[in-house]
Amino acid sequence: MKILGNINSKRTLLFGTQDEVTNEVKVAIKAGVDMVEPGCGIAPQTPTSNIKAMVEAAKKFGVKA
Repeated sequence: MKILGNINSKRTLLFGTQDEVTNEVKVAIKAGVDMVEPGCGIAPQTPTSNIKAMVEAAKKFGVKA
């Protein structure tokens, strides 16, 4: 069974900073999620930079040994 972790798409992805997105991803992975994903649909107004920050943070903190 895999655990999917949601990054808040209505608050963090849409209105947060890249640092806030990175931190939320880090916290989710540290809590044990197997796959990072938005908690809901991504609003069209979501900054591309925040989506990229989510992907990069997942790559950086999600590598399992």
